[in-house]
Amino acid sequence: MASSGYEPSVLLYTAPSGGAFVAMLPKECGWKRSIRRQGGFWQGSATIRGDDVVALCDAFQTWLGYYVRERTGGKVTWEGLVYELELTIGQASRRRSLNDMANAVTCTYQSGGVVATTAYSTQAQSIARFGRKEEMLLLDNYPLATAEAYRSSFLAERSWPWPRPLGLGARGKAQLNLLACGYVYTANWMFVEEGDGTDDDVDDWMAQLVGTTTGLSSNHGGSTAGAGDCQFLKVGSMGTNTLQVTKSAVSPVRAWDVMSELAQLGDADGDAWRVWVGPGQLVYYWEQDLTPRYFMRDGVLYDTPGARDAVNPWSVRPGVVRDMDYPARQIRPQLLLSDARDALIEEVEVDEAGNITLRPESMMESGVLAAQYQEYEAPGEDG
Repeated sequence: MASSGYEPSVLLYTAPSGGAFVAMLPKECGWKRSIRRQGGFWQGSATIRGDDVVALCDAFQTWLGYYVRERTGGKVTWEGLVYELELTIGQASRRRSLNDMANAVTCTYQSGGVVATTAYSTQAQSIARFGRKEEMLLLDNYPLATAEAYRSSFLAERSWPWPRPLGLGARGKAQLNLLACGYVYTANWMFVEEGDGTDDDVDDWMAQLVGTTTGLSSNHGGSTAGAGDCQFLKVGSMGTNTLQVTKSAVSPVRAWDVMSELAQLGDADGDAWRVWVGPGQLVYYWEQDLTPRYFMRDGVLYDTPGARDAVNPWSVRPGVVRDMDYPARQIRPQLLLSDARDALIEEVEVDEAGNITLRPESMMESGVLAAQYQEYEAPGEDG
């Protein structure tokens, strides 16, 4: 780490609130994670190695879906859930992933030339353990009985994230690779059922999609009406955006896909907006602040232009970064960022050494590896 004062603790619990403590990830696990401007807490990863094969196997069998909390300096600086586990023992490796799971399945079919949709078939125990994760199977020119048969076989195959062999030939000590994802990922676990087809403000539609209380919407077979289409999320705070949208989904679409699209709309004045999930699984939706949040000098980030101490890397969030070393300071009127020294950072990644990778929009879109903007020095050292 860049400094012992900046070393985070990464803790596992059985659930986000009121869950039992499970474990603390070892310092040498290579923990790194990212935060996105659209979405918030995004992905984290770690690798646990050791000779205790029994303990690694137990973690592989039980940790999936557990709550991950990163704390730095007494504050929650990242959180998510264990999304995927890969275990390697001897010459074999296996994977368990929530990405492969579907415990509520519906299917389209044709009846008399008319396309219809079956009811959901569910696996209650899996839903109770992991939450509801929906899948819609699109069949063309098949009758109801065939559609229901396929729905049943698909559910039987996918209702539990069982270990899937990845192959043979791996060598070395036993190890467990952990992939954590922010709770924003769960916003795409269900299809949009909220909405009455009326026009409303963007922020009202956004809040309705999220829901004000946790629990499943009655449209999905749950017991809490009006809970939205995001079972793990709640509304934190949202700005007022009176841009009009229709509160409905014509075709099957998942909740986060709609929320992300709404954020990209901006507002009637052409201002940029963002939606993200923060601590406590709270969703925030606000106009993008284009005031520089960080200032870079000699490749080091600071909170203010004249600061001497580098920022805590684990506290850095997406936003506008001003490059104080860039010689061109011309003003560019009518652009999102008027100052040529400024860059809007779409993603911040921090690795186990406290090194930050900043990815602006151009790098996010092109897929080019981001340059390493900063290797952090210890606090108090001159930048």
